[in-house]
Amino acid sequence: MPEIGDGDWASDIGDEEDLASLPDAAEYRSVLRDWCIRNGYDIEFTRNEAKGDGNDNMFPIAMAVVQSENRETWSWFVGELLDDIGGLGTSKWSFISDRQKGLIEALKDLVPDSEHRFCIRHMYQNFKLKFKSEELKEYFWKAASTANRKDFEKYMKKIEEINPKISDDVETASDWLKKISPEHWARSFFPVHSKCDILVNNLCESFNNYILEARDKPIISMFEWIRTKLMSRLQQKRDAIGSKRSKLEDYVDDCYTKSTYLKVYSEKIHAVPGAKDYITTSFEPFKPPHMKKKRGRPKKLRRKGPDELQSTSTRKG
Repeated sequence: MPEIGDGDWASDIGDEEDLASLPDAAEYRSVLRDWCIRNGYDIEFTRNEAKGDGNDNMFPIAMAVVQSENRETWSWFVGELLDDIGGLGTSKWSFISDRQKGLIEALKDLVPDSEHRFCIRHMYQNFKLKFKSEELKEYFWKAASTANRKDFEKYMKKIEEINPKISDDVETASDWLKKISPEHWARSFFPVHSKCDILVNNLCESFNNYILEARDKPIISMFEWIRTKLMSRLQQKRDAIGSKRSKLEDYVDDCYTKSTYLKVYSEKIHAVPGAKDYITTSFEPFKPPHMKKKRGRPKKLRRKGPDELQSTSTRKG
């Protein structure tokens, strides 16, 4: 079967302007299919089965199959990843994982200065095995989600009140959480250089569902299935934009440009501390000033001026 050359087929079908003027993608495919049949070419149109919007917000970088997840295999994988991307250099990367065995140690060894977050959905799955209270669930998510450290401390204190310490031998919910540094799971402790505040690893779950059909195939067949599916997915997006003779940048809103970003943050909005931000000291708290109570029932109505009409009754109707 002959192969279609790079662009030379368009002149046989019609001018580029004629192709661009076709009413829709279905008509375009129909014209192209007819031409292929007449000239002995074989063509197949595939459908993008990925769920979500046009961007899908998923861009896989690397994948591997290993015998088991441990420190050695994760160190190998992260090392290969760093080699492929040319190392991190001065860049600040943020990794998020399900706390797989060996991965924590591998990242500490190879990228000690990078941020490593734990998916709090998976973290909660382990948390609720010991602490099943709905109240604890509520304040666990609140403590993880808030961007304010005072609120974080407030929610952690609430967790201590719900599940108080009874004995040194019994681990409380607060004890369990404190064993994991908050920089790994609490948004208020994330470094400021990171421009992403996600708490869950849903992208990986989406990718796992995306390749579900290939998971029971032999290793080479599985990788080929994934490779061709991803290749088709990315090419379909390029073709959709290219068919309109557009640039990829035309599909990015101006709000995402560097100039807009700098303009938005050119001015400062200073935070005003509230009661929750007060510093705790050993001094006695301030008390309200002493008020001298007047005799009689407190007046509710405003005292009117001499030139205002005086009302003799407050009764309505």
